[in-house]
Amino acid sequence: MGMVGKTDGSAPVETHAVTPVATRAQRRPLLLVVSVLLVLLGAAGGALAWMSIGTAVDAVVARTPIQRGQVLSADDFVVVQVNPDPQLQMIPPGQIPSLVGQRASHDVAAGGLVPTSVAAQEVLPPAGETVIGLSLAPGFYPAMDLLVGDQVRVVMVEPIYACAAGAPAATDSAAVPASSGCLDGQLTVPGVVVSVSMDSASSQLFLAVQVKQAAAATAASAAALGKAAVVLDTRER
Repeated sequence: MGMVGKTDGSAPVETHAVTPVATRAQRRPLLLVVSVLLVLLGAAGGALAWMSIGTAVDAVVARTPIQRGQVLSADDFVVVQVNPDPQLQMIPPGQIPSLVGQRASHDVAAGGLVPTSVAAQEVLPPAGETVIGLSLAPGFYPAMDLLVGDQVRVVMVEPIYACAAGAPAATDSAAVPASSGCLDGQLTVPGVVVSVSMDSASSQLFLAVQVKQAAAATAASAAALGKAAVVLDTRER
C-alpha cells in the first residue's frame, strides 16, 4: 500500500499493490486417456508388424502374366515374402528350376501366387500330332490377339496350290484324298496354337500350330507358298 500525490494539489490517494495469484493447472482427463490409448495402439501395431515379419515365408509369384500353354522360364517368376496361410498353394523358390521348360497348365496374372499346379506334365506334340510353323502377313490372320490354346483353322486361300501341296500328283480338289481336308474347292486344317510371336516392325505374325500329322505337310507347304490364312474358332468351352 502507498500514497500517490496529485499534481493539482489535492489530497493524495491511497493505492494498493495487486499480488498475482498463481492459477491452478486445469486437468484434462479425456486428453490424457486418448494419449495413453494412442501409445498403446502404436505399441501393439509395432508388435504385430514385428511378428508378421518374423513369420513371413518366401513364395513364388508371376513376374509377368503367364498364359496357358506357354513355355515357362526362370524370368517368369519372382520371389516375395508372404504370411503363411494353409489355404494358399505356394511353390517354394527351390522348385523354380523344375518348372523351367515346362508348359503352363493355366493362366496366372502378374503378381499372382504361382500354385503347385502351374506346370503341365505333357510332351508336345503328342503321338499322331505335328507342330508346324506359320509366318503370316497382315490380312492373313485375325485382327484380335491370338492366344496359346486357341482353336484355329489353317485355311488355304488358293485351293489348287493347297491341294497340289497335299497331293503332288493331283491338279484339282477332286483328285485329292478326303483325308487331306480338301472339300468344296477349299482346304482347311484344324489345329491348336502352341506359341505366338509378332514382329512389331512388319506386323508379321509367327505361329506354331499343332495339327494332325496327316495334314501337316499340306498345311506347311501351302503356308510356305504364302497361300494360307489362319482363322479363329470359338473360345467357348
